[in-house]
Amino acid sequence: MDCKGCEWDVVSNELNTLRLFDVLKIEYSGYLRNYTADELMNRVESAGFRCRRYAHNQIAVRIGLDRHGMLSCLRV
Repeated sequence: MDCKGCEWDVVSNELNTLRLFDVLKIEYSGYLRNYTADELMNRVESAGFRCRRYAHNQIAVRIGLDRHGMLSCLRV
């Protein structure tokens, strides 16, 4: 999922749809919507996934992984 800030809306409003997938990869940009990666991960994990957080470029490292990076999630 790479939707430039809408990932929070999708995760918040479409949990039943997300449960149709076994694997989710989400690029998050929390600084666009004022949420943290922990909040996003908790929401996805509440739908039955286990997530790991990754930096996918140097920008993510510089501004902090709590605001920009990648989640890789597997349904458990």
